[in-house]
Amino acid sequence: MPKVVKPCAAGDYYKVTPDEKMDLNLRELAPLLEKAGYRLGLVSGVMIAFVGKGKEFSLFSNGKLMIKGIDSTKEALKAAEEIYNLIISRIKH
Repeated sequence: MPKVVKPCAAGDYYKVTPDEKMDLNLRELAPLLEKAGYRLGLVSGVMIAFVGKGKEFSLFSNGKLMIKGIDSTKEALKAAEEIYNLIISRIKH
């Protein structure tokens, strides 16, 4: 699960870093996020941009997650855990 949650100096984003190193196949994960109700934007081998539940997300292949539309570290952690749980369920199958 997430190791670091901190406000990003660039604006109203929170940056979440996973506690384990990840090497994600983002093109493979994109349909999973869409099926979970997120609306996809940019999908590349390096990053997926998607929106849902009033938030904007950028997920990177190393597992780093940028989240916009939240007001606290606690809310960032909750949103990140939901995304990481989706990812982990896919990786384990």
